[in-house]
Amino acid sequence: MFLMILATPIIATAENINTGDIPVFLLRSTYDISDNERNIWYNDFFSRFNDIILISEYSDSLVLVTKLSATVNDIYYAAGGFSYLMQNPVSIVFYVGHGCYDVTRVSGGGPPIDNPYFSYKIVVQQKKSQEDPCFGSKLYDFYIWGSKGEIATDDNIWKYSSDILGTVVFLWSCFQGWIPSDAYFSGINDMPTAWLHDTNFLDPDYNKVKCYIGFVQSAPQACTPEYSSDLIEINLDNKELTFNSEVTAFVYAFYYYFVGRGYNIKNALDSASKAVFNCEFEECPFYTQYGLRTYGSETFSILHLWAVSNYSDNIMPPGGV
Repeated sequence: MFLMILATPIIATAENINTGDIPVFLLRSTYDISDNERNIWYNDFFSRFNDIILISEYSDSLVLVTKLSATVNDIYYAAGGFSYLMQNPVSIVFYVGHGCYDVTRVSGGGPPIDNPYFSYKIVVQQKKSQEDPCFGSKLYDFYIWGSKGEIATDDNIWKYSSDILGTVVFLWSCFQGWIPSDAYFSGINDMPTAWLHDTNFLDPDYNKVKCYIGFVQSAPQACTPEYSSDLIEINLDNKELTFNSEVTAFVYAFYYYFVGRGYNIKNALDSASKAVFNCEFEECPFYTQYGLRTYGSETFSILHLWAVSNYSDNIMPPGGV
């Protein structure tokens, strides 16, 4: 265990990163994002995250890497943790920005897909295809945007995340929690598979220190009037905090409980939902209306990330508060 150190989080460089450190990547893409949306996320979440680290039992092992205009290279760097500097096997990643997916017709017939979120790419890719009785064989490409308008694709994220042994990835981005089928193929078909670098996390016996959180449908913006018409006040451990949106209040509360208090992922999601919406996570609007879902294990805590990062075989999931 580590004592809390009241100091500014470490800036990640090759000189000050140690084996066993846990990188926390906070990524905000500014591509096609309004000034109002950017400001809410900065004021409510990015500028306050240090407060969460300071209360964490693992504050001296947490290395905060904040990118307010995240590029594709920043996203790929986060996918690899600190593996560029050394073999560091864990990471915590949050990204907010636009996401989408394309469908490539490989074979088969059927009418065009009448959906504004689909577009076609005539490309040759090394992916397994999924057979669809109506549209024939299709390939899926999921991607998120960097701030320069470039895209980070699922198959490239897979390549960069190959060394990660433990991770919590949360993408506040449209459609990036959707998987094309309940059956997995050997290729990369979706973002959960790409980030977790696994294909069997729907197995009920899945018990690894990996979890992905993302939206099956569109992700609500923080500045949406439904969630930002009034100031939001929430109580976290008898401390009143004010936010400009229920969106940012929920995300902040999740990390408060997961990183700051050491709750496991399931309990952190439930606690955040109770703080903002006064209900369990599976009853909150982000789950019921937008399809916010988790993949992998929900039962591990930051304790287990620390154990994996320090190559400890003694502490493995399930666990956490």
